[in-house]
Amino acid sequence: TSKEESHFVLGGIYFEPIKDESILRAVASDGHRLVKLDREIIGIENVNFNEGFIIGRKAAKQIEDIAEEELIVKLGYINNYVVIWTSNSVFFARTIEGTYPDYRSVIPSHYENILKVDRKLLIDALKRVSLIIPERFKPVTFDLKPNEITLISQEVELGKAQIKLSAIYEGKPLTVNYNADYILDALEVMNSEEVEIQIGEERTPALITGTRDEGFLYLVMPMVL
Repeated sequence: TSKEESHFVLGGIYFEPIKDESILRAVASDGHRLVKLDREIIGIENVNFNEGFIIGRKAAKQIEDIAEEELIVKLGYINNYVVIWTSNSVFFARTIEGTYPDYRSVIPSHYENILKVDRKLLIDALKRVSLIIPERFKPVTFDLKPNEITLISQEVELGKAQIKLSAIYEGKPLTVNYNADYILDALEVMNSEEVEIQIGEERTPALITGTRDEGFLYLVMPMVL
């Protein structure tokens, strides 16, 4: 696909049926991070599409609003339109033409550095340590050592903020930078008490999952300062 087409389709959300597992998968990315969510859908093996489709974020938000008001909705696909049936309405959303990038190729299959930490404690620490950073992109350094994580932020005029957290960390000592807001976006929609963050080298995305967030996977690229 061309660069223009890739940029356009990344503005939407990709839905892919995994029929042999009765799963509908949703994938979205902005080039810096990627989220993948699997949900079991009863009868998806009977829906008349075998390949994935892309819908715009606005249409996806409308579908979300509809689904939140209904216990059960029906899903269909007709002539490049996704169709949602509810108890009293029918919603059509035109799909975006194009081929979604191969998201599987950017998900690393193996990590040697694994961090397990309390989700709420990490949320609180990230918010506090990033208070001194006024920029839109908030770089926070993760300084990782066995059973300890130190979050560090610096600002020329305001100085330095540093918070240490108890955590389970298995891997080599590592220092890597992330956008605090990107990490928070994932943590704040998760339900797990403890999250697992698998961390690669400087230019490898981190992978965030949780035991109570089945089917949820979040990738975020590190920042190079």
